[in-house]
Amino acid sequence: MPTWNLPGSSFSRPYDTTRIGTSSNDPLTGANDRNLMEGRDGNDTLTASGGDDILIGVGTGNAYGGNDRDTLIGGTGADMFVVGDGNGNYYDDAYGYALIVDYNTSPDTVVIKGDRTRSDGGIGLLSEVRSGVGSSDPELIITTTAGTQAILQDDGGLVDSFRQDRADWLATGTNDLGALWIL
Repeated sequence: MPTWNLPGSSFSRPYDTTRIGTSSNDPLTGANDRNLMEGRDGNDTLTASGGDDILIGVGTGNAYGGNDRDTLIGGTGADMFVVGDGNGNYYDDAYGYALIVDYNTSPDTVVIKGDRTRSDGGIGLLSEVRSGVGSSDPELIITTTAGTQAILQDDGGLVDSFRQDRADWLATGTNDLGALWIL
């Protein structure tokens, strides 16, 4: 069984099926098992199914600073939405971000690069309505000093859970792979 290694960290996770995009706007659909999905360049839509999936809109092989606007849909299972790794954040641009449509606080995780030199970790959490994103409900916006990294559609109160994970990371340098995993 193949294993995916998160760049810049010691974390790894097994997967069964790989779906890799191109430099175009790709619609990728996963199998009903553990998927590793990388959209690469373009405004991609990644739709996983059952299983504990890894969804990466920009792709770990690409340069950081992408202005892609990717849509990530995990489905059931403990999904990992990767918007950064130990080397940097993928959407380090004022225009790019990952829209995470079906985030579930219990099993799912967002992975992002933090900044220990800042008292807030360099990670901002906002709850606001964004025009053209989802419904009229507020979304959870995860930002870094470079701009928006991820938008979690229809947050339903996720801000407190994410704030606690950020506070834990700043205090101890670790967190529990809960809502927000900061590298």
